[in-house]
Amino acid sequence: MYSIGVIHRFDAAHLVSAVARGLHGHTFTAVTRLKADRLRAPGFVVDFGALKVIARYIDATLDHRNLNEVLGEMSAGRDVATHLLGWCRSNLELPDGVTLAGVVVSEGGTGWEDVPLTSWRRRFEAAHHLPGLGDAHKCSRVHGHTYQVFAIPDESPDVGTAFADEMLIPLDNYLKEGFNYRYLNEWFPVPPTSENLAQHLFAWCEEHLPKVRLAAVRVSETPSTWAEYRRKDLS
Repeated sequence: MYSIGVIHRFDAAHLVSAVARGLHGHTFTAVTRLKADRLRAPGFVVDFGALKVIARYIDATLDHRNLNEVLGEMSAGRDVATHLLGWCRSNLELPDGVTLAGVVVSEGGTGWEDVPLTSWRRRFEAAHHLPGLGDAHKCSRVHGHTYQVFAIPDESPDVGTAFADEMLIPLDNYLKEGFNYRYLNEWFPVPPTSENLAQHLFAWCEEHLPKVRLAAVRVSETPSTWAEYRRKDLS
């Protein structure tokens, strides 16, 4: 199962009488998540560019606002999430097979709270381009990212504790030799989208690390986007 997430932050005030004495404010973080069983060319759940409409709505409607004036009395983070989920259902034009998996809004959060602290994390620096998008699409041009990779352990009760860091040394070496300071299109077998990279690394771990049972691999190109490939029986 593939999923992607986009993170948006906005600054707003609200009054939640049940938990605070008066009007106060936060930097809110909204995470919108979509999922799909298969990818669309060139290797997307959805083009991240098509989701910028969410940021435009947040900026126009919620950012630097008193949320009570927008949403009424129900203005806590969970209420904002419900509002954004409804807006996304009404306004996002999603391809067949792509599902809106949810929206989470936190007050003062990072947007990465769903990644377990036991996850293995590394980064690599690489260039790529994505074919078939047309000359006007910026990702069709050769460019680069500081990629973040998260190997997320399967912590189901029947599996046991998380893996030890040294168990992932072969993956660390594979990233250093095959990905770090490389132009991915020179050798990667399919267009190197975050979704394809996540699936590839998950499959590599399944083949080469038999003692490691992962729930998912997540790959992030930017601080506000990520793609994940998750074990089907945990999706």
